[in-house]
Amino acid sequence: MNRFVYFAVTAFVCSGTIGVAKADGFVAPVLGESWCLFAETPKLAVFQGQLRESGYHYQAASANGFNISAFVEQPAVPSNTHVDCFEHYWPKMKRNPLIDAGSVEIKKGDDFVKVTYDLMGVPAKAPRHNVNYYVAHNGRWIDIHISMVPDLPRAETIAKFEKSLQFRSFNSLTQERTGKAASPR
Repeated sequence: MNRFVYFAVTAFVCSGTIGVAKADGFVAPVLGESWCLFAETPKLAVFQGQLRESGYHYQAASANGFNISAFVEQPAVPSNTHVDCFEHYWPKMKRNPLIDAGSVEIKKGDDFVKVTYDLMGVPAKAPRHNVNYYVAHNGRWIDIHISMVPDLPRAETIAKFEKSLQFRSFNSLTQERTGKAASPR
């Protein structure tokens, strides 16, 4: 099956779950995988996915200043833990001169490694609050990046996202929508 058709089918299967789980949400189908990312977010209006040589990149944005992206790649080292993912990506990310080093908070948990930080020197209405989630899942490393404008309720938005973050298989999504298990093909 060519990649475009596979993405279209994947997006259709995943998108049907938004109404089942929440009225608004982030659903990122991942090309070549039997799962997608799902989380509650503010209503998203712009979506884009791109297959790259290194993996898959998906991004979405709301009209009110909430942005989310997910990078899904092969692990850079044989080990496959959230901490390994964090230790690979964060050293590159923290070199950004706009990051306010005093605002950086790192929390290592069972479900992900979370890094929160603010940007300095950006316009007042630009996204300045940022969160990165580093996750190892099904032999892939995932870097989920959220940025939002100061007007959004940061703590509430992030808490809802974290509580709802899931990796859902297409089989469970089909069963959830129809009440029947998908045929294993």
